[in-house]
Amino acid sequence: SFHYAENLRNVPAFCVHGSADDIVPVGHSRTMVRRLRGLGYSILYEEQEGVGHGGFSAGTEARQRQFLLAHKRDPWPWHVTYRTSWPRYPGAYWVRIERFDEIGKDATIDVEARRQTLVVQTSNVQRLALHLTDAVVDAQRAVTVTINGAAAYDGAVPPGGWLRLAHDEKGWQPADVPHGLEKNATVGGPVEHAFMGRFLLVVGTGGDARTIQVNH
Repeated sequence: SFHYAENLRNVPAFCVHGSADDIVPVGHSRTMVRRLRGLGYSILYEEQEGVGHGGFSAGTEARQRQFLLAHKRDPWPWHVTYRTSWPRYPGAYWVRIERFDEIGKDATIDVEARRQTLVVQTSNVQRLALHLTDAVVDAQRAVTVTINGAAAYDGAVPPGGWLRLAHDEKGWQPADVPHGLEKNATVGGPVEHAFMGRFLLVVGTGGDARTIQVNH
């Protein structure tokens, strides 16, 4: 979780840990809390002296419920930061990473909506998509997008609100809806991800007797 701490930009957190926890060391929470505070994120940390793995003091659950009920999820935050290691997990809110430059390395994106200007910073991203609705910009007016300090787009919001941009040797350009074979959120790999949801096994019946026996 420490590796993806940036993704909690718009998620207030309440962390409770016992100082005497001998299952999950309290240092894990302390490290994460330092990281989140260093990023300037909202984190409430409560360390309970002498408490082990569970058995928190009276009132802890009530304080957690009160904390949760005091916050409302914003589905359209003006500033989104997202890091991912796999195409299976492409983005958050209105921001998507559709294609990596290099599979096997993390891809990151940071987008700030400043009225009609979108300031984007990326790493290891070849194609991205931004869902531009009136919750983020005035979708009836032109928008300007800069990526890594360079101009990438200046024009109308596309029909449906999804603006796709991809880069090549000429820089960042508007891109079409992807088609054909490529790694994506559905078939991004690695192969073990195929077993994380429903899947279908298909076997042939034209092999030799040993092959048919193994398949069945």
